[in-house]
Amino acid sequence: MKEVIRSSAFETNSSSSHSMVIIGGEFVKETLSPNSHGEIDIYGGEFGWGVEEHSDAATKASYCLSYLMMNQDVENIESKSFKSSDEDWMNFQWNNFTGNKKDLALLVESIHEATGCDVRFVKESGWDGFGHIDHQSDYVGKEAFESKENLIAFIFNPKSSILISNDNM
Repeated sequence: MKEVIRSSAFETNSSSSHSMVIIGGEFVKETLSPNSHGEIDIYGGEFGWGVEEHSDAATKASYCLSYLMMNQDVENIESKSFKSSDEDWMNFQWNNFTGNKKDLALLVESIHEATGCDVRFVKESGWDGFGHIDHQSDYVGKEAFESKENLIAFIFNPKSSILISNDNM
């Protein structure tokens, strides 16, 4: 990237700044608790431009789901359970999901491998039923999806985190 130096000019990002910290290697996995059906429920979250740091597995899994649901027509996508006993476990068919199915499969497989449980993505009411990541930072999640090891380390290592800030600090 070419470096540009400007003198006497005010500039601002005017939005959020998200940073993903992924710590690999050996670690004691943080757990996610299954629901009464033995599934891990993953809800989308609101990741805008507050000042926050998240290192718990549930919120980091939520961030990953919200990342995958960016630019989806969520009105036509309903909650979905991915059960290892279902025929679509490896095909990852999800009604109107048009995003990266490889990354969707990677998220389900990673959570299943780390917990031994089936996975359920839960849609909540509202226009962004599977969560939202501020448009200025919606690319940050791709780092976690580079490999299953990265994704498991990001979600389940308590030393991994997502840092959210903004230019109004």
